[in-house]
Amino acid sequence: MRLRILCLLPIFLGLGCAALPAGPVDETASRTLLQQAAKHLDAGDQPAALPCLTQYVEQNPEHATIRAHLAELLIRLDKPAEARTHLERYVADAQLQGDVASKHLVHSHTRLVEIAASQGDEFAEHLYRGVGLFLIGEGVLKADADDDNAQRILFKAIAELKLAAARRPDEARPQWYLHQCWSHLGQSQPARIHLVRARRLAPLGGLTPAEREELALAE
Repeated sequence: MRLRILCLLPIFLGLGCAALPAGPVDETASRTLLQQAAKHLDAGDQPAALPCLTQYVEQNPEHATIRAHLAELLIRLDKPAEARTHLERYVADAQLQGDVASKHLVHSHTRLVEIAASQGDEFAEHLYRGVGLFLIGEGVLKADADDDNAQRILFKAIAELKLAAARRPDEARPQWYLHQCWSHLGQSQPARIHLVRARRLAPLGGLTPAEREELALAE
């Protein structure tokens, strides 16, 4: 996926990243960081864009979409561990912000699967694949509640999430998403079983802030 920062702001020529003032940065300076990142990317110089985007995200940590772009750039520059950290933060922030911020969630989970596989992290590989499939299935259901493809996708998600849960039985996230999948399939008994397990494991950590809120509200 080609980085689309160029679409966010017009290219501003003149100042480089090194010319930005130290200390607190105002909106104009932050905008300049994005403009310089876009300039470097337009010129095909991805390494030069990295410090601009990194500094922007450090100064504007709530800007989830730009964080997703930073993670994509880190992947292209063969920095998977750093990319994973930003992708996981992006997912957590986008879940809370919704709407425009969340449009990269499925793609981010795909990237997380790829990184986990390269790192030999089988738990994360199955978890993120399962969550990604759940998000796709949920999207299909929202578009057409009678679409049979949604059921097939959700069952694939369940298979992946079960593998994740088997590898780390003390993790709440697989249990929470298993509850979500079974709930969307209208299967109340297995949904309830996994909800109870998710609640029992939630104090051990692992859930994002949005997932903790949803779990607290779940019937």
